[in-house]
Amino acid sequence: MLQSRLSFSQIGIFSLATYPYSFKLLWSPIVDSWYSTRLGRRKSWIVPVQVSAFTSIRPKILYCSPIHHLRRMQLSNV
Repeated sequence: MLQSRLSFSQIGIFSLATYPYSFKLLWSPIVDSWYSTRLGRRKSWIVPVQVSAFTSIRPKILYCSPIHHLRRMQLSNV
């Protein structure tokens, strides 16, 4: 990233994408209490998370170049 002339502040803002993992302690009991008997406990939350991650990342991959649109990608990941 530094070779493509990005500033340290732009790279630092990209680290905001890790904040949802910090709140895992708060939302994990809620997610674990709700599950589908057909899918089981683990797949009941893995499948929706993977589908939502795919649907949110796919347009970025198709239409945005990370070198030219890094600021837009950073803000949409937060």
